[in-house]
Amino acid sequence: MPILLEIPAQKATDNKTRIAFLVDCAKNGDIKLEATDSLLPRVFFLSIEDLFPWKSFFEKLKVAWFRSQKNDIPFAFQLQKRISDDILKDMEKIDENDLPKVFAQLRKNGYFKPLPNRVKL
Repeated sequence: MPILLEIPAQKATDNKTRIAFLVDCAKNGDIKLEATDSLLPRVFFLSIEDLFPWKSFFEKLKVAWFRSQKNDIPFAFQLQKRISDDILKDMEKIDENDLPKVFAQLRKNGYFKPLPNRVKL
């Protein structure tokens, strides 16, 4: 079961709250999501300026990592090496707006595979 997230209402979601899972993301911060609700469009995109529930995503991602449920984890966040418990505890304390920077640093340090330049349409 993919990690389901509540995406806040905003321009990119036609000002409606959406239930979706992360499909792909790119170096520039673009995120591709696929909705599981009954609203259209089913696939939509967020940019780095849009609202994304990073804290909720991290909490659910952490559980998937712990349970080693690779099918539940978006490819961009599948671990290439184990993240220490100390780093995870520190991440829990980080402000939601800073989590993308932490993910980028972890990626730079080889915990995740590099991101593509653009998300696939």
